Amino acid sequence: MKKRTRKLASILTAAAMLTSLSAAVWADPAQIGSNGTVTSAETSVYIAKSINVTNPLDTTVYSPSTTYTYSITPATVAANSTVTDADGHTGKVVAGVNGGAVLDATTLTLNSTAVTANQDTDEVTGNIKVNIDLSVFTEPGIYRYKITDETTDAILHNSGLERSAEYDTVRYLDVYIKRDATSGDLVVLGYALFNGKVLDVDGNGETEVSVATNTAKSTGYVSGSEPGTGTDNLSLTDIYRTYNVTITKQVTGEMGNKTHPFPFTIAVNSNGTNSHYFAGLSGSTAANPVATNSISTQLTHGQTFQIIGLSPLDTVNATETNDTYDTYTVSVDNADGNIVPGTPRSNGQTLAVADTPFQVSTYDTTAGTHGTSASVPNDTLTFTNNLAAISPTGVIIRSLPYVAMVVIAGAMLVAIKMLNKSEKKEENKNEAN
Repeated sequence: MKKRTRKLASILTAAAMLTSLSAAVWADPAQIGSNGTVTSAETSVYIAKSINVTNPLDTTVYSPSTTYTYSITPATVAANSTVTDADGHTGKVVAGVNGGAVLDATTLTLNSTAVTANQDTDEVTGNIKVNIDLSVFTEPGIYRYKITDETTDAILHNSGLERSAEYDTVRYLDVYIKRDATSGDLVVLGYALFNGKVLDVDGNGETEVSVATNTAKSTGYVSGSEPGTGTDNLSLTDIYRTYNVTITKQVTGEMGNKTHPFPFTIAVNSNGTNSHYFAGLSGSTAANPVATNSISTQLTHGQTFQIIGLSPLDTVNATETNDTYDTYTVSVDNADGNIVPGTPRSNGQTLAVADTPFQVSTYDTTAGTHGTSASVPNDTLTFTNNLAAISPTGVIIRSLPYVAMVVIAGAMLVAIKMLNKSEKKEENKNEAN
């Protein structure tokens, strides 16, 4: 028995050394390290779950509020399954005992949290806690359990999360149990966590990679420990991309007033579970997230208003009001081309980006499915007010009635004068006769 105990200890210790990354030291209960293993006598172990949060800028944004659901069951293990450490020591693996490993809670909630996100992402992490009940075990051994992420597509969708089709929802937890040399009681020696794509864990004969290569180890649902398939190494974790909308004001034309503050109303419709975003004039973005879905601001020529950290499910619309007595021709453009062509707008008239607010990303909005997102189709909006030079002919047009009256009056005076002259001539003629 002591020989077997020494072998189990050797297997786990060697497994923990398979990678050059050092396992972090964690407080009670034990935490699966960066190499996917932990040597600990604790009867509880933490498994990390993370969400990668991104933004085009290096700025503060909020992660979504998401509740994940998990289950743990004894794994199906093929007959004579073994694990071999880097020193060539081999130990038999058996299915876990019912009730031997249980989840402290079947759900894990990652609340909306402020993070500094950029194109390299930042992680929001929580822990799945597994408790070991030693009373149900009768012998030392390596016992395998299957942990499954059962979070529905609807939950992922409503949170605005992306999950690749290659995402592995299953992890396998090997619990190493030994007999204490002094008391003779069964105690936990340690844990090893790995994904199901590298071993013949279900006995179907499709062994892909040996444990000894360390590619089997996993720190859980965390991208940093997974072999990514894309350049961003994010295909095997949940991704939350946040988006920004920039509104710029331009005034053109010889008569355009570049100092006038034009009023804007910006409607933000938060369709996901994340409703935290920042907004403000460029260079003076508010320190706290906006608590309303309607923003009022004023922009003069050259000013920019930014909305930062929008969820991929959010929609935005911006409306400008012409509060001057000049008739400006107003248009809205974005980086991809014209959205709203130039339209005359007189005092009190408005111009919106579109009748229907636009979605800030290409996220799949189909309810009940987790979405995918790749670009920001409407990231920059430019409102241009043009007022050309006003023709001075307007003065003549406005004076024309008065000019006409003068002409008519003059003609009448000439006519009267001629009539008087004719009458006087007729009188002189009559006197001569």
